[in-house]
Amino acid sequence: MAPVVDQFLARHPDVRLVEKVIPVLGDASLLDAQAIYAAAFQGQYDAMRRRLMEETAKPGMEHLRDVAKSLKLDVARFEKDMKGQAVMGLLTANLGQAQSVGVQGTPTFLFGQAAVAPGALGMEQMEQFLEAARKG
Repeated sequence: MAPVVDQFLARHPDVRLVEKVIPVLGDASLLDAQAIYAAAFQGQYDAMRRRLMEETAKPGMEHLRDVAKSLKLDVARFEKDMKGQAVMGLLTANLGQAQSVGVQGTPTFLFGQAAVAPGALGMEQMEQFLEAARKG
């Protein structure tokens, strides 16, 4: 979805994307979510997220360490932050918010109060949801 979302945002510079990382696919998903937020604490949220979303490598700490090294993160801090209260607090909050609006998988897109759209969307669908949200 990243290329479609990037294109959509480029077409609509007035639209603000608020992304919430939600570990809904088990232990590997939780590790990736922790890694994304730990990388964020070192200014590499988007780089880590894109790498993990685009790669097909087997999830696990060894792979996450390799990705962290490739992004020039302080790996010891990265590992500590992954298990820290700040990261776990963010994930707990995100899960609570997701449950409150009925999110059951990722990706899920919310277009204001107009729509909760689960699953991958095409550009045309995103445009329709945006139009509905703008109409209120």
